[in-house]
Amino acid sequence: LPAYNNYTVREKMQAVATVGDQATQLLDAYILQHGRWPLDPSAAGIVISSALIAGIELRPSSGQMVITTAFHPLEKQTLVFVRDDKPPSFAWRCGSKGAAEKYLHSRCRHP
Repeated sequence: LPAYNNYTVREKMQAVATVGDQATQLLDAYILQHGRWPLDPSAAGIVISSALIAGIELRPSSGQMVITTAFHPLEKQTLVFVRDDKPPSFAWRCGSKGAAEKYLHSRCRHP
């Protein structure tokens, strides 16, 4: 049963990461069009449509988008997406300081 519980938590975190990936694309499009970060996520077309997510916060000064989770056992944990502004491509990294790495998608785990 613990293995199944770990699996379901990983799947939920994967769903949150997928929302994050979609949001980074919207942010990139907004930044390209306006030359700056939006004041709030909705200005870029980011809508929270998942019960797994409590909120999305933008931190333009540090190039971060922070997604707060809303499911057990990871309530109020964060998945942080960081934009690397290195033209010509703008890559995003993701990670978490609160959630155990075993729950994170492999690309969001720290080396």
